Amino acid sequence: MKRTLLAAFAVILMPVLALAQAPAVLKLPPSQVNIVAVGMGNAVGADGTLFNATAFNPALLGRAPHGVEAFSLGLNISNDVFGLIDYLDNLNFNPDSAFKSIADGYNTSNSAEVNQGLGEIQDFLKHLTDKAVQAGVGGNVAVRLDKHFGIQVYNSTHAFTQVWQGNLSQAILGIPLDSNSDTNIQAVYNAMSNSIQAGLDESLSSSQQSSVSSDIAALKNGTESLDTFKQNVGSTLSGVDTEALGKNILNHLTDDMGILTALVYIDTVAMATYSFQPVEKELPGLTVGANLKIVNRHMAYDRFSFNNSNIGDTFKDEITASTTRWGFDLGALYELPNLPLDLGLSILDLFHQGASETAPSNSLLAGFMSDPAPTMVNLAASYHPIPDLRLNGEVDDIFSSSSLYTGDASASRIKLGATYTLGGFFNARLGFGNQNLSLGAGVLAGFFGLDYSYGADDLSQAYNHYAQMRFVF
Repeated sequence: MKRTLLAAFAVILMPVLALAQAPAVLKLPPSQVNIVAVGMGNAVGADGTLFNATAFNPALLGRAPHGVEAFSLGLNISNDVFGLIDYLDNLNFNPDSAFKSIADGYNTSNSAEVNQGLGEIQDFLKHLTDKAVQAGVGGNVAVRLDKHFGIQVYNSTHAFTQVWQGNLSQAILGIPLDSNSDTNIQAVYNAMSNSIQAGLDESLSSSQQSSVSSDIAALKNGTESLDTFKQNVGSTLSGVDTEALGKNILNHLTDDMGILTALVYIDTVAMATYSFQPVEKELPGLTVGANLKIVNRHMAYDRFSFNNSNIGDTFKDEITASTTRWGFDLGALYELPNLPLDLGLSILDLFHQGASETAPSNSLLAGFMSDPAPTMVNLAASYHPIPDLRLNGEVDDIFSSSSLYTGDASASRIKLGATYTLGGFFNARLGFGNQNLSLGAGVLAGFFGLDYSYGADDLSQAYNHYAQMRFVF
C-alpha cells in the first residue's frame, strides 16, 4: 500500500470537517411541526379532531373540538444525536494503531492485518459521516373565536447540521476489505493528491512550486510530513506564509474528506381563519375555509471551514436579517352523508408573496429564495368507522409545484395515518409519510396533554424524537 495513503490518513483524520458542497434543495416544512400530526405521518388534511390542523386545511376550523389549544413547548431532536454520543462515548479508535496495522500488513503481505487497520478507519468514517444532528423548539396558540372565525400564532425554530461524505471518504469506504485492490487504493491516492495540489495552487505560484518541486513530490508520496514540508518551503522561499500554506492544504484535504452544512431557520406565523358552509341546505356536509397569514422568517445556511475565521460573522449576519411575506390558503371539507368518511382539499399559498434574503456573495443563500411559498394542492380523506378510530390518507402537492418533494419518488407524496383512542384519554398513533414509518402516543387528561412522536424529518430523512405539551380548553 502506498505511503501516500498512510501519510494523508494521518494528516486528514482530525476532529475538523469542512464544507465542499451542499444539498441543492432545502426541504423546509410548509407549516409548523405538529407533534400529533408527525405521529400520524402528517396525514391530517381531512381530520377535524386536531384543532390547529387549520394550518393544513382552513376548513377544519369548524370541526375544532376545543375553543383554545396551546402548547407551551415543542421539542424535537434527531435520533442520530444519541447514536453519535454513544459512539463517541465508547470511542476506542486509535489512528496510530490503525496506520501501523496497515503499514505492517502491507510490508509483510499480511492481508488480515491490512484489513484490520482499514476496517477501523472505515468504521470511524461510517459513524461520523452521513449524520444529521438537529433540534427544534416551538410554541403555538390557536383560538376559535366563534364557529366561523379563528386565529393562530406559532413559532418554529429549527437548527440542523449534517456531515456528508466527501470524495475522499467515498474512495476510502469503496476499498473492499477482502481485496485491497490496486484500483481502489489508486482512487484514494488520486483523491488525496488532487486535494494537496489544490491547496498548493491556492498558496503558491507555478514558479514557486517549481522551485520546491522535490518537496512537493515528497509530500505527495508520503516521505515528507506536512510540518517538514512547511519548514523546507519556508527556508527556500522568502515571504511565504507557511502557516497559511499548511492550512490551505489541510482545508482542501478535509473538504474532500467530509462536508459540513449548518442551517437555522426561525419562522413566526400569524394567521386568521374564516370557515363557513356555502350551501348549508343543499350540501350540509360541505365546509369551506380560508387563511390569511403573515410569515416572518430568519434563516442562515452556510458551509464551514476550520481556517475561515469570518464564517461565524456571515452566519450571524444571515440569521439577524429576516423576510416577511403574506399568504392566502383555501380549503374545503366534505362529510359524506351516509358514510363515516370526510374528504378534504387544501390549497396552500394560493395567493402569496415570495421572499428572499440579501446574502453575501460567498454565502449559500446568495440569490436563494429563502421563502418561495409555492402553491401546493393537497387531497385528503379521513375514515372513522367507530368513534375511537380514525384512518387518514393524503396526497400532497399533486401538481408538483413545491420544492418539498424535488428529487423524491411520487410515493413520497402519499401520507397515511391512524389514531386510536383508549379509555377516552390515551391515543396511539401510526403513520407513513415520505416513505417512512412513524409512530406516536399521547395523553389528554382534562386540559393538559402530553404527546410524543417518532418519525423521519422531511429535510434530512433522519429519524427524530418529538415531544410536546398541550393545553386545551
